[in-house]
Amino acid sequence: STRGTFASGQTPSTTNTIMYVTISSLGGCNDFGDLSAAMTNSNDGCLSDNTRGIILFGSPSDISQGSLEFITIPTRGNSSAFGELSVARRHAASMASPTRGVFATGKNDSLGSYLKVIDFIIIQTQGTAITFGEISTNGREQSVGAGNKTRGLIAGGLENPTPYQSIDFITLATEGNGQDFGDLAANRFGMSSMSNSTRATFAGGSTPGNSDTIEFVTIATTGNATDFGDLTVARTVGQGLSDSHGGLAT
Repeated sequence: STRGTFASGQTPSTTNTIMYVTISSLGGCNDFGDLSAAMTNSNDGCLSDNTRGIILFGSPSDISQGSLEFITIPTRGNSSAFGELSVARRHAASMASPTRGVFATGKNDSLGSYLKVIDFIIIQTQGTAITFGEISTNGREQSVGAGNKTRGLIAGGLENPTPYQSIDFITLATEGNGQDFGDLAANRFGMSSMSNSTRATFAGGSTPGNSDTIEFVTIATTGNATDFGDLTVARTVGQGLSDSHGGLAT
């Protein structure tokens, strides 16, 4: 509820760095610790409850693709092994309730396949993810996830060369396939996503050109996304977070 963390990426070489910010203040990132290995393409495979963050390894052609590591957010230190997804992949959409973390869709580089699968974990345990269901449409990567403690959303994505604008929803406490929620205003992938208990927002991404669009939906309803505003700069594959998302108990 106070800190946001960012892990891995490119500088332009891959990095194992974990950094944190205090969400209620302004300023740059501070050092948190390190992942067990350098990687990129973890986005959007990160989620949390109020104390623990889960990070998905996504580097292409890496034997660790699909592995999960965890950190304890109120402290600082290196990540530890958590488990792995039921099917290795990168660019998964992620979301959480106060107990469950969910990873949906993604691309398996070894198989060259775009996946529809939805997995879940219990955040405060460790182990291999369990199959939850599948999204309602084609497999894809670079979708994004958001939600509150009851409902998760999976938005946009890419099945190269085809981008998507569809949004699915799931009920986090159950298991089953995704259902149609509505659409983004345009086909988009590689967005940033964030949410509170009421709204989910989707920012930036590619259409396939970089976008500055920010849209929002009301999580408890269904329907198409509505314009929120614009980013200061058009960009893709950014990362978003908030201090009141579904993985928090409030």
